[in-house]
Amino acid sequence: MPTKKTSKHNVPWWSTEIGCARKRLNASRRRFQRCKNPIVRELYRNKYLDYRKDYNQMLTDAKTDSWKKFLLTIDAQNVWKKVYTYGVKREFMKKIEITY
Repeated sequence: MPTKKTSKHNVPWWSTEIGCARKRLNASRRRFQRCKNPIVRELYRNKYLDYRKDYNQMLTDAKTDSWKKFLLTIDAQNVWKKVYTYGVKREFMKKIEITY
């Protein structure tokens, strides 16, 4: 029986670099929230906000680059083929159930 390979992030723009940045962001957020000392907490807060700004910028850049690559793959002959296979065919066809 073949094993089913599933990935946690099934989007074309996700990368390991974004995954590492997300882990770093979450770790800095937990560190900031759990700190009791107000002086050190403010330092952790500033570092967390910097990481969050960088992470959001990475996400925006990756999404726009992926969208531009997607638009370049569409040809003039069949405009809706890629849209159909990415959106409708993958999700819609799995949800159809026939009952008698």
